[in-house]
Amino acid sequence: MSLDTMVISAFGFVDETSYGGTLLGGRVEPLPGDAFNELRWETFSKRPFERYGRLDILSRYAMVAVELLGLPQFNESQSDMALVMGTGQGCLAVDLDFRDSMDQEGGGSPLLFMYTLHNACLGEIAIRYNITGPNLCLMAGQQSGLSAIWEGLRLIRCGEAESCICLAADGLGDRVKVHKETTPADCAESIGSAYCILVESARHAAHRGVEPLAKIREFKGGVIDATHEFSCRTQLSKLQRYLSVNQLNIDQDSRVELHLNLYHRNDLLYIDCC
Repeated sequence: MSLDTMVISAFGFVDETSYGGTLLGGRVEPLPGDAFNELRWETFSKRPFERYGRLDILSRYAMVAVELLGLPQFNESQSDMALVMGTGQGCLAVDLDFRDSMDQEGGGSPLLFMYTLHNACLGEIAIRYNITGPNLCLMAGQQSGLSAIWEGLRLIRCGEAESCICLAADGLGDRVKVHKETTPADCAESIGSAYCILVESARHAAHRGVEPLAKIREFKGGVIDATHEFSCRTQLSKLQRYLSVNQLNIDQDSRVELHLNLYHRNDLLYIDCC
């Protein structure tokens, strides 16, 4: 493996039906039948996190996915670790909640107001894991999650970071039902999910003594057959299950292809098991 090879060394995710990741030993577990926003932090992790109850729904999805990476809560600041999130809907859910609170006595809720920035959850993540490297939030429509991975690779390639948490998160909860008239049409079928991978150079993973899960190969400027294009959400969901130990089977393809249509060109990322 080349020293310049990019690898995936951890993963974590939660969607409407299941959750899993490196923290669970690579397993995927079914999500309890309760609504996600009613689940307690202890459902996903035994490591305490007292602030979870006050987070907005987007931050909850994002925080759970990152926790499932299994990262330590570093004592020293991680200045060489970047954090990039892609979100198609941003903080729309809490924006709607805050707008409702403005009609109540006393005006808008200050507890909600602090989360009316779509990158607020990145601050929560950075504080919990002591991440002080580059920190970016991207909103690129349906390609937002794939854009986050692409940007994470760029940060490592350019030497701005040795590793990067690449996160795709959206959380609307029941707001799509309450505010149908103000919810974008392309959000109507999406309640919430978060998909997360830790990407780093093979050299950095070897230095940490970590056995990577997969390696990434890039192919720029290819011609992608439209019949093989899938939504960002579908691709990232497939990637998470590809990395999990209890989703692998002998019939599974030896690699996952991520189809990106960014910046008016087509690119491919091939994810191969190590």
